Amino acid sequence: MPFKSITDDKTGQEMLEVSLTGQKLLDYPLLNKGTAFTEDERRQFRLLGLLPPHVSTFQNQLSADIRISLKKRVLWKNTYILLLFRTETKLCFTVFFMSTFLR
Repeated sequence: MPFKSITDDKTGQEMLEVSLTGQKLLDYPLLNKGTAFTEDERRQFRLLGLLPPHVSTFQNQLSADIRISLKKRVLWKNTYILLLFRTETKLCFTVFFMSTFLR
């Protein structure tokens, strides 16, 4: 596993400790946040130059992807969600469930 769950001693918050950096991190769909990586995370995980310069939030990505999935035909929507699954698993499942229930 390229990550493990840890608890911050000061705050008690659960976090993931990730051992992947650069392209290997982007190739791992469970950890890839796409443009939602912050500037600090991009430096820490050696992602500078590998992502578009615009930093987004998960919520912004979700809004855009749901709008796309609601407008497209079923075949295109399924293809789009499959491609999303291969790159950003968390975003994929969220888009799939939200677009299913918003119809």
